Amino acid sequence: MADQTTLDTLYLVSDTDKDVSLEIIIGDVGQTASSLIAIDQEDPTDHEGSLSETPLGTNRELNNKVLFITTTITDTSELSNFTEMIIRLS
Repeated sequence: MADQTTLDTLYLVSDTDKDVSLEIIIGDVGQTASSLIAIDQEDPTDHEGSLSETPLGTNRELNNKVLFITTTITDTSELSNFTEMIIRLS
């Protein structure tokens, strides 16, 4: 049975040139994932599996922008029915 989870969070950025990066970690053994990632109305990029730390731009460049991440995780492990996704913005 497929479950859907939605996370809607507001992150405030400062008016600096400090870099902001995104990392996505997909959970346990036996899980595969596909993500669509976009900022505002840009064409989304497709990414398979976990995403290593990737620069998104500076605080100033990202001010008033929206980051969209849509991920589908498939659990093919016979050991559990647990899926996990960790999103890190730094």
